Amino acid sequence: MKLNKSYPLILILNVIFLLIHDVKADSLYIENIQTNGTSFNSLYRVHTQKNVSDKSIPLSALPSGSKPEELALTLFYFNDLHGKIIIPNEAKGDTFVFAQMMKIVGNARKKKNKPVLFVSGGDDHTGEVYDELLGTNANTFQMSLPYHAYSSGGLDAAVIGNHELDRGVETLKRTIQQDVDFALLSANISHSSVLEYPLFVPAVIGEIEGVRIAIIGLTSFEDTKTNHKDDPQFKVERALPVLKKLATELEPHVDMILVLSHLGYGQPGIDGDEEVAKLLDSLTIPSVIVGAHSHTLLHEDGLQPQHTINGIPILQAGSWGKYLGELNFSLRYPLNGTKPLLRIQNSVMHKIAPNIHKGPKVDEEFQQRFIDPVIERFNHLLYEKIADVENNPYLTTLHTLQTRYTGENLIANVLTDAVLSRQKHYSDLPIDAVAINASGIIGGIKPNTPLLFKDFFNIMPYADVIQIIELNSAELQQLLDSNAKRIVREEELDMVDLNNFINRGFLHFSASIRYTVSLAEKAENAVATAITVHGKPLKSFPREHLFRLVLGDYITNGNQGWKGKVVGAGLSPNIIGYDVTKLSSLNSGYIMRNEIVQSLREKNVVKANKDGRLKVSVNK
Repeated sequence: MKLNKSYPLILILNVIFLLIHDVKADSLYIENIQTNGTSFNSLYRVHTQKNVSDKSIPLSALPSGSKPEELALTLFYFNDLHGKIIIPNEAKGDTFVFAQMMKIVGNARKKKNKPVLFVSGGDDHTGEVYDELLGTNANTFQMSLPYHAYSSGGLDAAVIGNHELDRGVETLKRTIQQDVDFALLSANISHSSVLEYPLFVPAVIGEIEGVRIAIIGLTSFEDTKTNHKDDPQFKVERALPVLKKLATELEPHVDMILVLSHLGYGQPGIDGDEEVAKLLDSLTIPSVIVGAHSHTLLHEDGLQPQHTINGIPILQAGSWGKYLGELNFSLRYPLNGTKPLLRIQNSVMHKIAPNIHKGPKVDEEFQQRFIDPVIERFNHLLYEKIADVENNPYLTTLHTLQTRYTGENLIANVLTDAVLSRQKHYSDLPIDAVAINASGIIGGIKPNTPLLFKDFFNIMPYADVIQIIELNSAELQQLLDSNAKRIVREEELDMVDLNNFINRGFLHFSASIRYTVSLAEKAENAVATAITVHGKPLKSFPREHLFRLVLGDYITNGNQGWKGKVVGAGLSPNIIGYDVTKLSSLNSGYIMRNEIVQSLREKNVVKANKDGRLKVSVNK
């Protein structure tokens, strides 16, 4: 290569270095950073931009050090916590979720017999009342309680889950800048003009006694909100090609790869943890996968071979902080080779005790020092009045639970109509109707009292993302016919407990759709009749007319019998649910519950009546 004499000396030296070390122009670079956890002796950010920092060096320039014959480690992990640092419950007592986790992790750290790693599989936000601390946009942002707790608790790393983007990139940026003191990862988020290095990185490399562990983050391609007006180029790449390139480049320089995969497990047709494991199996170094996104509980009773692919364990600890996973393993270096072998000692799933907020299971010092001041500081947000509630007995929890599976439900009317009223906020095109799963409604409202923000989570705790599906008149008829078969019939009342979940996926609709459930003699023969949309008979619409219907992502993912398979939940095995997954679907990125709260704020009063939108015909 010819060098121009006018080149600065530093550029000439860099070129010589690249030639000597045979480093490609797109090779990886690293930057030494301070560790947040208690185990890594050194920690390096991994990136691909050579000049992003004057402290960066090529990965290949990192010298190799001596390694022990065997390094034993403990890995603690959780996933899909969804903001549940604390689960408030005035009746039974609060559950101090994270303080219980810190007690378990803290006890292991105090033993000092082996290094302890502590990681999150993502979706750390969206799902608890403390989400309000995030504000509704970057200007109203206060703080992230989950990330604050993780930083205070010495978390080593977390991956960006799809719900971290629910409130937009600017809000996430504020969250990272203020509350993140750990490695935040995603290898397949790209082209963002807001979330730039070093706010997040594709991977980090941690060193323990000369052993290097690369931690890579992967974000869900299918479910992450990408239509950010303030960041139009924001993109989520497909995870597997990105992982293959990154892992292959890391392989010669590290001893093990730990993937924090927010892709999901056991999801046919979607690239998930099984495909990640198969890809990692081609490497010469061992790997472990901490999964998330599908809320799957794996290895509850010890390590199970069916969730280990070619020696690569796939871990996942359910959701909502119900469990903290623990994997004890070692990296052993054989005498005849330099690459370590993964040896798993055991796997433990610690159950987080419900309604426990003091005592030996709780790290009370951590709670008092880091969590309680936040709760006290922002307590006024929890007691914000959303709206006044009219004196209507049909709004109570008792009546709500007794009717949510059997017919028209007043709370469902309030919620569906509220989402429809906000349609211009989450959709550029008109919405015809909104449907909400009956099992997503777990309580009512005390009549003739103010509705406080904290109370709303006792009505609808789930943070479903608004999905917009399109279907023609024939498909809408089929969907409503399927719904008619799911209703709890009078002859079933002695056999079911209406206060508990009946997971048939029975849907309630906004007032724009009205129909009658004709029960027939058997549930499998029940159908929807007298259907109107916007006051017009369904049959009067041309067949090619497309209706736009809002559903939560839990249903559009095919849960509760909406995937063309047996519905179950006490129904005849002959009843096959309608497959909504085959319909055209658009992920709005907006949270249904947030839109309901905002609608109620605007109206200032919760006032509704049963209007006959759903009738049940007992004629057989």
